[in-house]
Amino acid sequence: MFKTARTKRVKPRLQLVALSFALSALLQSLPVNASLDRVSDFALIDASGEFHQLSRYKHRDALVLFTYDPSCSSAAQIQRFANLQAQFNDSNISFGLLDTSGATRAELVELSGSLPDELPLLQDGPQLVASLLGASRANEVLVLNPDRLNVFYRGNIGDVLAGVLENVVIAPPADTVTTTATGCAIEVARAEGVPDYAADVAPIIRDNCAECHRRGGVGPFAMDSYIMLLGWSPMIREVILNKRMPPAQVDPEYGHSKMARYLDDDEIETVVTWIDARAPRGAGAEDPLETHAARLSSTSEFGWQLGKPDRIVAGASNAIPSTGVMDYIYEDVDLGFEGDRWLRAVETRPGDESVLHHLMVFVTAPAEDFWGEERQQRVVSRRFVEGYAPGPHRAIEFDKGTGVFIPEGHKLSLQFHYVTNGQSNVDKIEEIINPVDYFSGGWRMRLNLARALMCRSDLLLLDEPTNHLDLDAVIWLESWLKHFPGTLLLISHDRSFLDNVVQTICFIDGGALKTYKGNYSAFEVQRASHLAQEKASYIKQQREIDHMKSFVERFRAKATKARQAQSRMKQLAKLELIAPAHAHTAFRFEFREPVSKPDPALVVTDVSIGYDEKAILENIRFELRSGARIGLLG
Repeated sequence: MFKTARTKRVKPRLQLVALSFALSALLQSLPVNASLDRVSDFALIDASGEFHQLSRYKHRDALVLFTYDPSCSSAAQIQRFANLQAQFNDSNISFGLLDTSGATRAELVELSGSLPDELPLLQDGPQLVASLLGASRANEVLVLNPDRLNVFYRGNIGDVLAGVLENVVIAPPADTVTTTATGCAIEVARAEGVPDYAADVAPIIRDNCAECHRRGGVGPFAMDSYIMLLGWSPMIREVILNKRMPPAQVDPEYGHSKMARYLDDDEIETVVTWIDARAPRGAGAEDPLETHAARLSSTSEFGWQLGKPDRIVAGASNAIPSTGVMDYIYEDVDLGFEGDRWLRAVETRPGDESVLHHLMVFVTAPAEDFWGEERQQRVVSRRFVEGYAPGPHRAIEFDKGTGVFIPEGHKLSLQFHYVTNGQSNVDKIEEIINPVDYFSGGWRMRLNLARALMCRSDLLLLDEPTNHLDLDAVIWLESWLKHFPGTLLLISHDRSFLDNVVQTICFIDGGALKTYKGNYSAFEVQRASHLAQEKASYIKQQREIDHMKSFVERFRAKATKARQAQSRMKQLAKLELIAPAHAHTAFRFEFREPVSKPDPALVVTDVSIGYDEKAILENIRFELRSGARIGLLG
C-alpha cells in the first residue's frame, strides 16, 4: 500500500473573508492571525474495546490527551498526568492516553495493566490521529475542545496547562496556548510521496465502498468517478476518521461477521493522506472507478447467485416517503408448506436497494409476531433465518448438514428498516428515474448546491447556501467549505455559519471597502471601536474648522491680518472633510397588547392539508387558545 511520510501536522495558512449583512468572501491566500488550531473529528478504540469519538465528548468542556510511548513515558510522568486528572476530578473534563508507539490491541492490553485504571489507553495503530493532531513528541499534552473541534493547549504538564484547564469554561483561550514538550520524538516510518489516485486510492474505494455507493445503491452518493470522489472527499475523510464508515465495523478482537466492513490501517492512511494532499488526479488516463461503474451498469440485470430457488417469498410493497425517519415495518408471510421443512440456503433480493437499510427474518409460530418470546424474556432460543444488509453477501448457504428448521404451520416474520433519500419510493422491482423538476423547490435548491459543489473549480460563488439545509447538512457544508482548495465568494445571512468558517470580514459602507480580521462576532467589536475613532476624528476636525472660521471672521477686514485670514480660507477650501460616523440603527419591533383577546382565537375542524390532489394531513382538529404556547416542527 502506498504511504506518505508525515511526522508532524502542518497547519495550512488560510484566509477567509466575508462581507457583512449579505456578501461574504472566503479567501485562502492570506495569513491567519491568532486563532485556535482546528482538528478533525476522529474515533479510536481503547485497550478494553471501548469506542471513543471526539465529537461525542461535546457534553464535556474539554478532552485532555497525553501522548504515550512505553519506551519513553516513565511511570513518574504518567503519575503526574494522573495527578492532574485527580486535581480536576470535579470538573467537566475528560482525560485519556493516546498511544503513539503503533502497538497492537494485545500489546495495549498488556501495557494497560501497569497504567492507572481511570485513564483509557487509545489505540492509534498507524499513528495517524497523532499526526492529524500535530503531536510531535511523546509526553505531550493536548487539550481539545470537543464542541468546536479545536485545540486549547499543546505542550508540557505545568502551571500553564493547569491555568488553561481552570479557565476553560469562563475564559477559554482565543489562540492555542503552546509550551515546549520535552519527550521523545514520535517516529513514523513511511514512504515518501503522495498516493496515486488510479494505483492506490481507486482500488480501495472500488473494493470497499462502491458496492453501496453506486447509482441505485443505498449509499447517499455514487463513488463512480474521480470527480465524485474529489467532490465528496471532505465527507469521506470525516467519516473514515470518526469510524462512521465503513458501516458495521464489528470489532475483530471479539468476533467476526461476513457482513462486517473494514478498512485496515494502511488503507485508511492512504485515503486520508491523498485527500490531505488535495486529492490529485495523477497522470493515469483511465479512471478505474468509471470503468468499474460501467461494468456494474452492464451487469445490473438481476440473477440468482445460487440458481433458481425452490420457493420465492415476496413481502408486500412498502411506500417510502421522500423525507423523514421511518418506523420499522413488520410483516408476516405464510409459507403454506405441507409438513416440516429444513431451509439450507437463502438469498435476499431487495425491491429498491436505494432505500432498504436492512431486513431481519425469523421463523415464528402461528400465534407469534416478529418478537415472539423476546417480549417477555431476556434470553430465548429463536429460529433466525438471516438478515440482509447492503453489500455483496446477499446469498447465504448454511454449512453441510445444517439448516433452519421450519415446522409445519409456521411462518416467516420480517422486519424492514427503510431510509429516505429525497424522493418518494415504493419498495418493489422497478426502475425509478425522476427529472429535477419532479422535486420540491427546497430539494431543487439542494440539488443545485450539490451540483455546484461537485464541479471542480478555482472560483465558487454561493448565494445563501444554508437555505433549505438541516443542522447536519449545515455542519457538513461548513466542513466542506473549510477544505475547499479554491476561492469562495459567499452570500449568507447565517451569523453562526459565518462565525464558524470566516476569519476576515470585508465591510462595504458608503462605497468604500474595509477589512477586519476575525470572524463576524469579532468584526462587530472592531467595527464599534472604529466608529468610536471616526467619531473622535470628526469632532476634532470640526473644532479645527470652527477655529479657522472664527479667525477668518475676526480678521479678514483687518489689513494686518488679511493675508493670514486669506490663508485660512484656502486651507478650509482644500480640507478633506471627515464624514460623521454613522452607526446602523438596530432593528426593533414589538407586539402590542391587543385591546381584546378572543378565546378561542381560532377553531379548526376536519381540515386537510396537501398539494394538487394529494393530502398530506387529514381530519385536522385543534383550537388556538389565548396564552397557548405552540411549536411547529417539520
